[in-house]
Amino acid sequence: MDAIPLAERLCRVLASLERPTAEWPAENEWPALILRARETKLAPLLYVRLQKRVDFERVPAQVRQELREAFLVSAGRQLLAERALCEALSVLGREKCSVVVLKGGYLAHAVFERPGARPMGDLDLLVPFEKVAEAIAALGLAGWMPNGPCLLEDLRLVQDQAPQLLRADGSCLELHWDLVRPGSSVQADVAGLFTRSIPFEVAGRAARGLCVEDLLLHLVVHDSVHHRFELGPRTLFDLAATLATHGARLDWPALAERARLWGAPGELFVFLSMARDLAGAAVPEGVLELVLPEGMDEGIVRDVQGLVLAGPRPYAAVSDNVRRVFLEGSASSKLGLFMRRLFPSPREMAAFYGIPARSPRMAVGYVRRVWDLTRAYGPEAMRLASGRLAPGGEEHPVDVSVKQADRLLARLRTCAMARNGKGRDDC
Repeated sequence: MDAIPLAERLCRVLASLERPTAEWPAENEWPALILRARETKLAPLLYVRLQKRVDFERVPAQVRQELREAFLVSAGRQLLAERALCEALSVLGREKCSVVVLKGGYLAHAVFERPGARPMGDLDLLVPFEKVAEAIAALGLAGWMPNGPCLLEDLRLVQDQAPQLLRADGSCLELHWDLVRPGSSVQADVAGLFTRSIPFEVAGRAARGLCVEDLLLHLVVHDSVHHRFELGPRTLFDLAATLATHGARLDWPALAERARLWGAPGELFVFLSMARDLAGAAVPEGVLELVLPEGMDEGIVRDVQGLVLAGPRPYAAVSDNVRRVFLEGSASSKLGLFMRRLFPSPREMAAFYGIPARSPRMAVGYVRRVWDLTRAYGPEAMRLASGRLAPGGEEHPVDVSVKQADRLLARLRTCAMARNGKGRDDC
């Protein structure tokens, strides 16, 4: 079975396990489903939901063992990440720094039903920009060191976060001062995120997470705008679990209005539709009509769903700018973008390489820039230039995996503009 139908089958099995009449796979289906569950990071959740059932023994023994191992790995990593998160919160608390725990750090502790059900990666924290320098200094004393220059005023022009903070135990912290990069078509109300944040606990320690409306929007924006629908179906189950845990306190009209203010009503509509249909999310009757952008056609949900179910995609390592150079706009616009990214302004170079903008060493910095970009993106750029990507020897048409994601985002942008009276209703 192809990856997309297999991912859809996995989603429906996972969602059905919450009902008495589950969709049990045939015995010969399990190996492919388990492989897809591992690829999409849903294996731990599948194990947790299967184990809760009284008919758990219906699952083949080998499948139970493989899922148990995946769950134990996830649970072990969560324990390590939990310890690091508690230490980081203690350090930042002593600095009187407001902190909001983002994404997996909140979901794993305050949304999902069992530790380990939702795998965690890097720890993402939102802090006010004016406190970032103090936070980095304090965390440095606790062993977390930045993996790049921390010229924050310059970084603020091009990034929404400081360089990653790494520690010898393998933990990684990311300090964000925004949810999206500068110039993004979506803009979050950062000050409001702190004001509306809600308390929760991490191993008995007080912490704060995004309120449920902001959490849903962040999950949607992170997957669509930042990752271009390539994270796979895990986001759908993040949304479904959030609604199952916090749906009673959710203000749907406020969510719809905030999505319009952020500029992401199309993304919200699409992901809520998919989460309802594929992950069993408890989206009340009439809510989709409430968030539906003007001019939205049903076909866009189907198109986005195909990309989500196909993820992660082979071009994920290629930067947005590299894709745009080869796939979007006129020859002159591509050349202009190419030159701007190859030779950014001295202030941007200062942020990237830690070289003072007026230093004579800046010339050497530009030589390094050319070398770094060639080494990092040269192979992918060559594949894009030839029209194909071929990781692992398997070729994937660019017009399916790359252009479609960018075109879908452009269609969603048109919907947002139309809803806000800035564009046409021709989405």
